[in-house]
Amino acid sequence: MAWTIEYDEGALADLKKLDRQRQREILDYMKKRVGETEKPRTFGPLRHSKFGLGRHRVRDYRIICELRDAQRRVVAVGRRNTIQE
Repeated sequence: MAWTIEYDEGALADLKKLDRQRQREILDYMKKRVGETEKPRTFGPLRHSKFGLGRHRVRDYRIICELRDAQRRVVAVGRRNTIQE
């Protein structure tokens, strides 16, 4: 089962701030590692006030996503030391 991955406006703005190589790495990761997996919910679920969100890591960058039935919506992308979990 392939998961649909969408990017909200904030995440697209975050991606545009990065250089092209980092953008490509993050987009490829989301497409290949997350989009094609059978169980993407196993990737870094968050708890407490961030319940329902998941996180992914690509080098020094963190990707925060909303989890839905067959969809992941990317809500934020940023350096791991600046982005809130």
